[in-house]
Amino acid sequence: MIRSCTLLSAASHAALLAAAAGQPCGTPLSQWPGTGGPNTDYYGAAYDSFRARTVVYGGAMNAGGYSSSTWEFDSSGPGVWLLRATSGPPALANPCVAYDSVRHRLVLFGGNNNPLVSTQTWEWDGNTWTQVQTAVSPPHMSRAPIAFDSVRQRIVLVSNIYTSPGTWEYDGVNWAQMPGETPNAAIYDSVAPMAFDPVRARMVILVVDPLPGDISGQTWERTGTTWARTAAVSASPRVLGHAGVFDSGLQSVIVLGNGRVWRWRPDLVQWHLLDSASYNSPRDGAVYDDLAARTIVPSDLIYHTNQTFLYNTGARPGPVLSDCGPIQLTATTGQPVNLRVASLGPASFQWRRNNTPLNDGGVYSGTQTDQLTINPFSIPLTGWFDCVVTDACGSTIRPTTFVDVGCYANCDGTTTAPILNVNDFACFMNVFAAGCPEPFPQTCYINCDRSTTTPVLSANDFQCFLNKYAAGCR
Repeated sequence: MIRSCTLLSAASHAALLAAAAGQPCGTPLSQWPGTGGPNTDYYGAAYDSFRARTVVYGGAMNAGGYSSSTWEFDSSGPGVWLLRATSGPPALANPCVAYDSVRHRLVLFGGNNNPLVSTQTWEWDGNTWTQVQTAVSPPHMSRAPIAFDSVRQRIVLVSNIYTSPGTWEYDGVNWAQMPGETPNAAIYDSVAPMAFDPVRARMVILVVDPLPGDISGQTWERTGTTWARTAAVSASPRVLGHAGVFDSGLQSVIVLGNGRVWRWRPDLVQWHLLDSASYNSPRDGAVYDDLAARTIVPSDLIYHTNQTFLYNTGARPGPVLSDCGPIQLTATTGQPVNLRVASLGPASFQWRRNNTPLNDGGVYSGTQTDQLTINPFSIPLTGWFDCVVTDACGSTIRPTTFVDVGCYANCDGTTTAPILNVNDFACFMNVFAAGCPEPFPQTCYINCDRSTTTPVLSANDFQCFLNKYAAGCR
């Protein structure tokens, strides 16, 4: 179950409803159930959109040494890995690979096979590798950011060498170094995912140093031949072992790594966390399969196996929610408050307080509807309220709202005068002695000062209670 809510205007509600209805059920991340494929790490990968194949070349083999094999993944039907060639470029790890969708060629540059670092350029036409003898070549490099600019019809390569920075372009005949400022991709472990956004005609690169250092979380965009660093309004992803692709379904660039998926939102000038489910991160590359409308991660980072992971941002594990109300609400005894949630499409609802399901009766009504009414008369109602919304695909949890009910010192919930009395002291001590059994200690009633550091319960909570008791019920 996930916690998600979309704030919608009336005009966009119908459009999103139609889009949600067309999304397939399922979790975004899955493991391809088949076997076979490249049992390598540090490979090069790109998607051949003309033949609808994911192409993987080379890499460091699990058994040792380097691979010169070319594999293709055909995701039509049940999907299958095909060994297409065992010769061509030299056995390499970390080759820079991109697909030229105009000439229908996979372009490979560089790579390494200790101590060799290549400056060769090769092309794969779907059947045969051919070495291209260019008059000019970038310096030897491996694992550098590379992508195809379909507007300018050029392969774009960003150097990740400290001593030779620059942006290079390949037109199918020759390489040329382009003038102007270039993002500094020469950082630790060469982690700089790059992808071209054909909708906006922009190349997007995320320069990340996974360790504390001089450069961290820089997002650059290239329009034509000019790079410009964006003024991102929030922290950029700092992830090790990641890849960037253009997701045609989302119509935006996404980055996968460290078990997280981030989406670049140029309209908001920020990265948006799409998913934080745990999975093995792509160290060497991922490709977006336009035919299957999903991202393919050809190998496993940690275990160096030939597992294939599929990530579908269009999959819907549960209903799409909107109109979720405030994240915090202050209530007073005797004054009803309402919490709401809206689901795009038919769904059932179950409201909860501190993860405990609620039922109608007493202070609650509408516990199985899209609107919960609380008629508070005592402080024990203070807590975190959410709603589990379920449809044919699964469940989505409405983000929590913290409801702070007035008259905190009325621990025993009495409604007869005097509201505050010695019983409230005894009540607080008994509850304090029982501790905080709930998963989130900040939601515990006796955590009066709302602390989140250990120890959560302390003498400060007694002092907090005394202060609230002295203030009385207003």
